[in-house]
Amino acid sequence: MGQRMKVVHSCCFWQILKDRIRRQQNRGLLVRINAAYADEPDAEEQTLHRKLERQHRMIMEGELSMEPRELE
Repeated sequence: MGQRMKVVHSCCFWQILKDRIRRQQNRGLLVRINAAYADEPDAEEQTLHRKLERQHRMIMEGELSMEPRELE
């Protein structure tokens, strides 16, 4: 029985260790994701967003075809 208990304790130890490592990795990933979304869009991103909004509005109003093309 003592031998069996060692195996059980060993398995539990490794499972606890794996869980701890996974939680640390997940926390690190969450920190990186939050950092990526924390900043405001730069001037180029804002300009692109305005152009896309304008094109979407024109498509919805029927003033522009839906054929793919370069943004003006």
